[in-house]
Amino acid sequence: IIVSKENKTITNSLQNITLSFDNEGIKRTHYKGIFNLSSIRIGKKIIKKDHSTNFYDFEDFATTAYIKGFGDSGMDNDGNGKYEILKVSTMIKSFKDENYTLLFSLSDLFNEILEVRSENIQLNSGDNNISIGVSGAKIYERKLNGPFIIKHISILENGILVDEINDA
Repeated sequence: IIVSKENKTITNSLQNITLSFDNEGIKRTHYKGIFNLSSIRIGKKIIKKDHSTNFYDFEDFATTAYIKGFGDSGMDNDGNGKYEILKVSTMIKSFKDENYTLLFSLSDLFNEILEVRSENIQLNSGDNNISIGVSGAKIYERKLNGPFIIKHISILENGILVDEINDA
């Protein structure tokens, strides 16, 4: 859900009103597709609408770093057929060379938290692949079975939140 709140002057005639949505607000939706305008509130009156926009890609609105996607793989380092590491990868797009803080939590489908991390990372301008290793022994100890979900992931630049995704 994205909200646009603006003060407009309305007279007693037919008027066109333009609504503006912040580029970073659109980016944080991580949505690619058609947006739907469902209602407009004027004062205390809510007007139901059914308007669809053209197709938009959140990446076209981004001006700060954002999370592009995820992947995962098991790593069997000693060849015994058992995974020692669950490697979770995320692609992050940055617009400048900068240090960031990555906050990350992983859980199972029953919201049992498996891993919580805070890591300082250096991103270069462009696409950056960041991998987070989760101990297979820790997964075994906790008797947790996948699939696992990224409960929360966020990127901070100089302590300021620039992007986040929940339940990915």
